[in-house]
Amino acid sequence: MLDYQKPIISDVAVLRLQTNLMRKDGQIVQGSLNLQSSRDDDLWLKKAKKELFYVVRNEKKQIVGLLSLKERLEAYDAIEGGHLAYTVFPEFQNIGIGNEVFTKGLEILTELQIYPIFVSCRESNAASEAIIIKNGGKLSYQKQVNHYQVNHYRIMPRE
Repeated sequence: MLDYQKPIISDVAVLRLQTNLMRKDGQIVQGSLNLQSSRDDDLWLKKAKKELFYVVRNEKKQIVGLLSLKERLEAYDAIEGGHLAYTVFPEFQNIGIGNEVFTKGLEILTELQIYPIFVSCRESNAASEAIIIKNGGKLSYQKQVNHYQVNHYRIMPRE
């Protein structure tokens, strides 16, 4: 079972290490509220606490990923973004955590009466695409961004 909590200052060093490792491996760090480009941990933490942003922990209290939700979309989200962004750290991938985090995000957004729910992922991210489709995502459009393609999906809440 996963636990979703607002971040605390001691989480920031772990999150920074994980996001830096992922970037070095060429992985995308979705849902991190741009931690990797923030120079001020306290300022980033204040921002994270104001947002629908969660540190995801497993039963051993290890940080396994991030979940970031938006109630309102901005212009950038039409390019690469949406209501729901998440990251599962590499050592916790391929064991079902991604789907569980995504499903929790959908539950929270549905409780907030946000629908349709818009999400996106890079075309090269087959795991995320599979999770989106498994949870009712319908391809709305594709957009070329720099050297990659982003697929945008729409999800209606289950009835």
